[in-house]
Amino acid sequence: MKEEKMAKYSVMVIGLGKRGGHHVQHFNAHPDFEVTAVCDINEKQIDAVVQEHNLPDSVVRGTDAKSVAMEAKPDVLAFMTLPNIRKMFVELGAECGAKMIAFEKPVALTSEEGLEIKEIIEKSGLKAVLSYQHRYGTHYQAVKDIVDSGKIGEVTDIYANAMGWPAHMFTHMLHYSRWYAGNPKGEWVIANAAGKNKLSSPDHHLSPDYLAGIVNFENGVHGVYEVGAGQPDVKHVGKWFGKNRIGVKGTKGYAEAYTNGGYKAVTPEGVIEGEGAMDYHKDMPGYIQDIADDLNGVQPHPCNFENAWENFSIWQSMYRSALDGGQVSLPLTEGRNEVEEFRKTLRDTPVLPSFESDETKEQFGL
Repeated sequence: MKEEKMAKYSVMVIGLGKRGGHHVQHFNAHPDFEVTAVCDINEKQIDAVVQEHNLPDSVVRGTDAKSVAMEAKPDVLAFMTLPNIRKMFVELGAECGAKMIAFEKPVALTSEEGLEIKEIIEKSGLKAVLSYQHRYGTHYQAVKDIVDSGKIGEVTDIYANAMGWPAHMFTHMLHYSRWYAGNPKGEWVIANAAGKNKLSSPDHHLSPDYLAGIVNFENGVHGVYEVGAGQPDVKHVGKWFGKNRIGVKGTKGYAEAYTNGGYKAVTPEGVIEGEGAMDYHKDMPGYIQDIADDLNGVQPHPCNFENAWENFSIWQSMYRSALDGGQVSLPLTEGRNEVEEFRKTLRDTPVLPSFESDETKEQFGL
């Protein structure tokens, strides 16, 4: 008896810039998915993506996301849009009857909006995943394999530092480092922040220029994080946005992944090194496969909302510590507008970078 072929999941992509184009390409490349609707505020961008990816005439398209979504009724609503307009698309996902929403990190820019998004997702029953595709890079995977092999012993500490600035990179660093340590939940944090330039960032990733903090996790692992202008240089990496280090210490050694610089581990048996760099076209297939597995009931997506919420909660709790002083306990239960509070309370003096470069000066207005 011939096995009946399962219908493909329909996908709508909102926001057709670089990341939106990646999603159109890689959803359509997977046998379980078909992009049936696209939306952008720029009609020329819609036309360009339709042409580049050879989308059929049947694809619903337009500049009004709600009208397109209500016509297309997608199974998956993917929105690769600016972080200041997250909530409206989460609401749209629930309204149009999507099974899952997929969107960029962070969850939101403030705990106030983040808690509202969390409530919508939980009440609607929507599945949700966030874009932590770096974890699918071979160098990130190599570090996870080394940790799981026991070569560095029992995990005691995790740490990460990144260029960019907190709204861009902090939850990235939390996601990958927590993954290496078994995804522990945070117990308490303490942190401080500096620099107001990125609180008016034109790309709407609004945050202080530098955030440094410590996390004590429920499993006893300790975490140390620095993101932004004050983070230490990763000298062997040339690309400014790729100067990111995600590491894990154990009782017998350590292992580190570098976003654009491979990986390295020091173990009792010696040094282990390898190449690797961020490449969305190599990282996206695994991310899309995990979406299929989640929808098909195989296993939850590793970038699911529950995991993303933990990253977000830790980050926003660090904001509370920087604003109020002292340690802050988790979980995060009450919302505030931390961005506005930082605008009022951070000193106007420029952030002090740990190393100077033309890119650092340009990004932080130095």
